[in-house]
This record gives sequence, C-alpha cells and structure tokens, in this order.
Amino acid sequence: MKSIKLAVFDLEGTIFRNSYRGKDFPSLWAVICNLCGPEAAEEDAANREKFYAGKYAGYSEWVIDTLKIHQKYGLKRNQFESLINSIDYYPGVAETFDNLRQKGINIAIISGGLKALADRAAIDYKVEHCFAAAEYFWNQDGTIRHWNVMPTDFAHKKSVLEILCRDLGITSDECLFVGDGRNDRAVAGHCALSIGFNPHDELRQDVDVIIEQPTGEENLAAVLQPIAKFPQFTLDDFCDYKIWKIHGADVAPKMVGTLSKSGQRDAYHAFLVRNDLTSKSADSYCSYMNNLCKNIAEIGWNGANANTAFTILAQNAAASRTEEEFINALLAPLAGKHGRENDSTSAAKQFWRFVQ
Repeated sequence: MKSIKLAVFDLEGTIFRNSYRGKDFPSLWAVICNLCGPEAAEEDAANREKFYAGKYAGYSEWVIDTLKIHQKYGLKRNQFESLINSIDYYPGVAETFDNLRQKGINIAIISGGLKALADRAAIDYKVEHCFAAAEYFWNQDGTIRHWNVMPTDFAHKKSVLEILCRDLGITSDECLFVGDGRNDRAVAGHCALSIGFNPHDELRQDVDVIIEQPTGEENLAAVLQPIAKFPQFTLDDFCDYKIWKIHGADVAPKMVGTLSKSGQRDAYHAFLVRNDLTSKSADSYCSYMNNLCKNIAEIGWNGANANTAFTILAQNAAASRTEEEFINALLAPLAGKHGRENDSTSAAKQFWRFVQ
C-alpha cells in the first residue's frame, strides 16, 4: 500500500460552512442570485432545473449562464467581496491542514465554486494548489466586466486531479479526497481513500468513510482519525461501506457491503441507461442495489459478510436460471431494513438481466 502524498478537499460544505447570515444555502451561486433580486433568483432556479435535467452540454455552460444573470441584474464588486468574506470556515481546518503537512502530505482544493472563495482559503492556509470554476473581472465602477470559467466540477474534478497528479509525479493510489456533495462522486471514487464529510445522500455510496456530526457541531479535524488509521489496512478493508460517527473522540465503525466498490457500478449504470432509464433514475437504482447489499451483509445471506455481499449476490444472479428464481431467493434481503422492498426488487430484476 502506497502512502498518501496528496490530500484533495472540496470547498463549500467541507472547508467552508454552507451557511450565510445563519441560513443554509445549496451553493454560493444561489446566494448571489438571491442578492441580485427575485427575478435573478427565478432565472437561476430555472437554469438549475435545466442543468439537472441534462439540458446543458456541460457544467461550464451552466456557470456562464449563471454569471450572465449576475451581470444582468447588477452584481457589484463590493457586494460580492462582502459575501465572500462573510462565509465562515468550519472549525478544525487549521488543525487538519497542519497535521497533514506534518505527515508530508500536500494539500489541494478542487471546487466547482468561486475562485475568490478558493483564493481566500489558499491565502489563509497557504494551500498551493487551488482549482475553481469561475473568476470575475470587474470594471472600475464595480460592475462585472467579464469572467474566466474552468471545468472543475462533477466528472471534471477527477480530470483536474489526474492533471495535478501527473504534474506532481504521483498516482491516484497516493491521493485522499474529502468532500460532501453529489458533485464529488467521480473524484471520490478515483482516490485511494475518500471521506464523506457530513455528505449528501448520493455521495455516501461512493466514499470509503462517512463522518456524521450533529448540525452545529461539525469539525473538519474529525477526518484525521480515519486518515491516521489508513496506512494500517489495505484498500480491501474499505471495499464496502463504513460509517464513522464522530462525537468528540469516539469512533464507531460500521461496515456494510455495496455495489459502489465492486467495480461494476458504472457498467450497471450504463446498462440501465441503455435500457431506457434516465441517468438520474439509474443513479437511484444503483442506490437501491447498495441497500440490497447492505441487507445481504447484515443477515449473512448465503454466508455473506461485509466484504463478500456483492460478490455473492452476483454469483447467485449468474446461477439463477430465471429472474423469478433469483428474486424468490432474495426474499429475505429484499425485506431488510435498508431501503424500500419495491425499489430493491426493481433494481434486483434489472441486475439479473445485467448479469445474464
């Protein structure tokens, strides 16, 4: 097992709080549009819906449309800079970065957000590698003159990391990722160790470790506990699902098997899309399969444990002569506590066809 040489962090929701004036926000993009007025907020909501419906060619196109809203409705530089400086860091950022540097680990930030916020973290904590999606250029009167947009979100977070690794002479086996959003899924699955920091539900399936903390008690330094343990085990120990519930110094790992670490998720997802499911629906079916794997591991179905749940499921699918035979054999796991039985059954039927 190679040692970790590069730690990559998301920005909003990981280093900075997702809160502005005491209220949670989905992203600073939305906060800025709200500051620009109700019409700007309405246009932003429509564009966001368009984005998640897959009607943009890519993330950068959506970012440009959002920046056009900011320009159209008169965002001023003083408003923008006041907002950037008002966002609070999570506790524990300094401790985390200091500890990683003491271990000889480089630090990078890859964000689909605003370069000004990434620059703030870079200056405050001397981060040498920061990538973000958008930089504003201003006129003398404080209005937006132009912008620079970079593809640094969703699948491109992984692309940016690959470029950085190539330049630093390291591999993904030497990388750690910490993030919280569904836009972090691709980069999380690319790293040797990935940590979901109070993560979005969709990211939970793609990370090796989840840190859950009560609202208002979040502390980034909690990531140091699993990082400290990482050299002591192999990646196989993380091939399933672990939850680390952090309360002070208490750590309670819980392991449950999933599809996500099997190496088959992308192929299964692609199969579903080829069979007329939308990408979003296919994501849901992958989550349903993860729930089924959890149930299999917890009840020890056919001798399965946390490390073998998916393998045993796939073997049984291949050995079943019919879909009905496969589903009948799964009656106990399908009725387990994780997920809804109907959802898991639908996903299992598709999985049998996929394996055949």
